[in-house]
Amino acid sequence: MREQPSIMIHTAPSRMHYVSEFLEPRLRDQGFQKITIWNDAKGIGCRESYIESWSTLSDTGHTWHLQDDVLPDHRFYEWATSEWAEYPGIICGFGNREFYNMNRFGHAHNSEDMFYSFPCLRIPNAVCKDFLEWYKDASKTDVNILEKLPSGKYIDYFFKLYIGDNEKEIAIYNFFPNIVEHVDEYISGSLVNKQRTKPAKALQFEDVKALADLKVWSETSSSKELG
Repeated sequence: MREQPSIMIHTAPSRMHYVSEFLEPRLRDQGFQKITIWNDAKGIGCRESYIESWSTLSDTGHTWHLQDDVLPDHRFYEWATSEWAEYPGIICGFGNREFYNMNRFGHAHNSEDMFYSFPCLRIPNAVCKDFLEWYKDASKTDVNILEKLPSGKYIDYFFKLYIGDNEKEIAIYNFFPNIVEHVDEYISGSLVNKQRTKPAKALQFEDVKALADLKVWSETSSSKELG
């Protein structure tokens, strides 16, 4: 019997209502049991919160990392416990339709072909730990990183840099269909990219019922706040 998949949800205090009332219960209803909610209660920012959270991971196994503004397909648990549970590398569960086309699904030959997929990304824990060691030095010496540090963002960009420089042989798969939809428009918009003029949406998300359920929850939640 395969081990229960691990999930870490990366969130901030302003999104805890969505995570605790909708996202986590939905994942548990699917069958997920090992869920860690990493709340940036200290306000250290997205990038540093990721770095702190990855330091707590075990040295073995894999973890699905979800951001707090996604909606999972109802088949997520089924996929996570299927033969994909044995996949040795990185699984990208989200691809932005603004950046990619349908030809980009499937095996990525290198980090350049890998989706920017931090909304939903399965990573071997050992790779996360190795990234942390790399980042300690790179954040002091690499010009590509130093110029972006003041923003508090770009963890996805830094991770891609690391994979391209240090994990050239790792297996990477851009999962079809997308496992999650990006839904920050239902929960007060983006916390990190406030300059975004339109919602970032998945290249191929198929769970229409999940979207309808979220819309109902969002409307009900908004009514409670007004009341």
